[in-house]
Amino acid sequence: MQPGKPHSKGPKILTLVKDVPSVTVDDSRRATLPLGTDLASIVGLEGGELLAEITAPGAHDVPICDRGTLTMVSGNEAGSVHRLGASSVVGRSPDCEIHIDHAGVSRRHARIVQESETQYVVQDLGSRNGTTVRGQPVTRARLTDGDRIGFGPIFFRFALADETEVLALKQRYEFSVVDGLTGAINRKHFDNRLIIELAYAKRHQTDVSLLLLDIDHFKDINDRLGHPAGDAVLRQVAAAIKATLRLEDVFARYGGEEFAIIARGIGSSDALAFADRIRRVVEEARFEHESSPVGVTISVGVATLADCKEPSVDNLVKLSDAALYTAKAMGRNCSRRALP
Repeated sequence: MQPGKPHSKGPKILTLVKDVPSVTVDDSRRATLPLGTDLASIVGLEGGELLAEITAPGAHDVPICDRGTLTMVSGNEAGSVHRLGASSVVGRSPDCEIHIDHAGVSRRHARIVQESETQYVVQDLGSRNGTTVRGQPVTRARLTDGDRIGFGPIFFRFALADETEVLALKQRYEFSVVDGLTGAINRKHFDNRLIIELAYAKRHQTDVSLLLLDIDHFKDINDRLGHPAGDAVLRQVAAAIKATLRLEDVFARYGGEEFAIIARGIGSSDALAFADRIRRVVEEARFEHESSPVGVTISVGVATLADCKEPSVDNLVKLSDAALYTAKAMGRNCSRRALP
């Protein structure tokens, strides 16, 4: 190292000083820079990008957890996340802001009101099975972050979260239960719902039916028009089927070009009529790929819990599958009911 010259290695320590007209560098490698100096030209491109990231507005903002949320921890939709508004009614009625599809929940069970930015209160609305907070029955209670709330037999976790966290939780739940191509629920979630629905039907001695639907000659569509056309058909068929369903029906992509529906409260004859109505909707719909029409039909197999000699999920699925096979053998584009 030559005398009088600073060492060429070692970090520069830069200090921004107002109203300093020039830059001086001494042997300690300290530099005093006026405001407005182009730091990127001194520290290099990568360093400049790092400085820009560090000093960007909001780079170190602390998330504001002021969004009230309810996460279902038991029930059919365990894991689902609901954002609370200024006033949110919880209940079985479809017009409730937070809809719970369970017989143990009253139509208008409770109301949650936001009293201030981070203060929420739950009030029971005279429900049959009551409302609890932290395991204690309440008529009105202030909520704190982490509280466990029971609306009859269904439980939620109350939490305060920031907007980014709320969106992330919702997306994580949707990715875990929804088929990405068709928007129907996926097979794993459907299998769980089928167990729950059959247990409910047996306990309350009510009807429940299972419909298995298969797109006719789907392989030919893929072979003739390509897999993008097949994907387009799957999306459009799923949308057409969903448009015919009731709120309480459970619709899933069962596998490949096959869909499934749990029809609560519908017996054998009504289930067959329901299946044929869906079949006609698909037959009469106009499906397209790249502006070209694609003709689509479906075959449907139907079975009800009452058809099973021994009521079980496995037996119900076997009967529905056998009925679907019969529909295919009868020439497709038809609905058939299982024969016990």
